[in-house]
Amino acid sequence: MKYGGIAMTRKLSTMGLACLMALVMLNACCGFALAEELEPVELTVWLNDAVGTADQEVTDYINNLEEIKALNVTIHFRKAISGEDNAQAIGLALSAGEPCDIVFDALWKSYSLRVAEGAYIDLAPYLEKYTALKEAIPQTHWDAATINGGIYAVPTYKEAGEQWAVYLPTSFVEENNIDVAAVDELSDLTDILQMVVDDGRPGLMVTYTGSAVGGTGAINLARFHDFSNVISGGTVVVNRENPTVAVNYYETEEFREFCELMKLWNESGYFIDDLVTRENYDEFEDESMRGMSTVSYSPQNEIIQSTNAGYSMTPIPVTDVFVTTNACMGSAFCVTSQCENPDRAVAFLEVWNTVPAVKNAICYGVEGLTYNLVDGQVELVPDSYEMWGGQNWTTGNSFISYTLVGETKDKWDVYLAWNESAKVDPLLGFNYDSTDTSAEVAALNAALAEYLNVLVFGMVDDIDASIQALNDALYASGLETVLEDAQEQLDAFFASKE
Repeated sequence: MKYGGIAMTRKLSTMGLACLMALVMLNACCGFALAEELEPVELTVWLNDAVGTADQEVTDYINNLEEIKALNVTIHFRKAISGEDNAQAIGLALSAGEPCDIVFDALWKSYSLRVAEGAYIDLAPYLEKYTALKEAIPQTHWDAATINGGIYAVPTYKEAGEQWAVYLPTSFVEENNIDVAAVDELSDLTDILQMVVDDGRPGLMVTYTGSAVGGTGAINLARFHDFSNVISGGTVVVNRENPTVAVNYYETEEFREFCELMKLWNESGYFIDDLVTRENYDEFEDESMRGMSTVSYSPQNEIIQSTNAGYSMTPIPVTDVFVTTNACMGSAFCVTSQCENPDRAVAFLEVWNTVPAVKNAICYGVEGLTYNLVDGQVELVPDSYEMWGGQNWTTGNSFISYTLVGETKDKWDVYLAWNESAKVDPLLGFNYDSTDTSAEVAALNAALAEYLNVLVFGMVDDIDASIQALNDALYASGLETVLEDAQEQLDAFFASKE
């Protein structure tokens, strides 16, 4: 599979800064005018949730970068206040008419809803002009951002595959000669889990990136099947072998088989005792007490998991790798309809995604002040600059940024290869519009919250009766209406691809 923009991204990763500056300056000059001929413009950029306080010295540094000055823009960064939901804060800012030109959003935030409300502009016409931006990001990502023929976001370009895995302490894998490559599906883990509990470990910890997430973790386990979500929550799905037909996942034979496996695991003592109620796994810092954990997987994720655990962890991938709409639109930036200078906003987004100096400054601040380069890698200065802490995965084109100390230097090359190897999900670019079914979707999620956990953790006596009770609740919540609406949208989606 070829990703549009891969070749361009590799060039951007290796080009000298002088060449990049020349490229951006040329684009700025040819795109609209020379900087001195432009009226000065102020742009307010809302980032994803972050900690700390904006450092004015860093913001001034960013605004004084030559690539930013060439646009004659002044950037103001905003974020939600501590404890406030970012999507809600941006919504309030939009409603109140506060400065709000470029905002973070994602499928798991409010992207589809805000597009339906008309909060964001269609970027497609601007991408014909700002070709460097268009080419820096693969076509798969632009497809994922497309709703009703319009492109309303610049997706963050990073690892694009979606895969699920379990993790075990490496020492346990080695001591028991576990053949990781022999695991093809979830049921293959049964014998390994028996070894885990025989060793006196706490069994399966259903987690997401190291933290317990209750019911969400259960749904993560269910993702080990070959389905694609049509709506959030996973009630309406398609089987990838027959992607044109919307079905209720909880009526499939695959779900029933999954529940049977989970019941076997539960009755065999393979889950930790307080699986549903546990909030964290901090007490399992001792390697000898660590059992098996579920987590999303990507290349080098074992470094993150090992760092979090404090000892080496080995991943066991259980699914194929797919490029999905959800993965491509896990983070993005949109230009709001109330932005008075959308052309300049897109010009800034182009610079952000094509110039390493800009990308690194937004992520890490100022070299020598907030970070130091150690053998070409970023070593952050503690407590110096937290406005963009953890923002590398949410902001701009990751493939032109530095790596961090502790990461492998070929990290981005590895991710590019992984992206290229991934299969394309048949629903890539499909975004369900819940405008007409928002009440029903909310009711479906409420029903799942009430009935799902005990099923997927194997805590029921009668699987068939429990599945029936769940589905009765789903249909009483309006599932038939959502299924019909989803099918109509799927039909239109696949018709548009003919």
